Amino acid sequence: MDSLRRTILFCCAALVALIEVGCYTASTVEVKDRIVGIRSGRFVVIDGKLGADYPYSYDRVWKAAEKTMAELRATDVVPDRGIASGSIKGKVGGDEVMIMIDYASRDRTSVSVLVGLIGDTLGTRMIHEKIEENLNKSKP
Repeated sequence: MDSLRRTILFCCAALVALIEVGCYTASTVEVKDRIVGIRSGRFVVIDGKLGADYPYSYDRVWKAAEKTMAELRATDVVPDRGIASGSIKGKVGGDEVMIMIDYASRDRTSVSVLVGLIGDTLGTRMIHEKIEENLNKSKP
């Protein structure tokens, strides 16, 4: 657990540095046994999972993620929702998709998306864009 906190702290520091620079950057670094990458100062990639924070409540993000899976016509959907974290698994176009949602604070929720076994960057970015689109459509 302590190494996970160090990894998150490292990613946050790296994101702040990238935001300050203000240019497109894609880089990866190995931290202990995890591969961490940063793309455009918005997304963080950890072990193939593309993660981002959203300034919305956990409930609102959960509903947007469910709507996204429905819009993608996901099959074999298995939601596993807990009090502060959960996941939605399913198949989209033959690929396994997993959306992991974690409560960060009252108005901040972390979402990580994994497509396939090792991560499909284009697929994960598209899912994040659809989640964001659904969040912007929904009423608070």
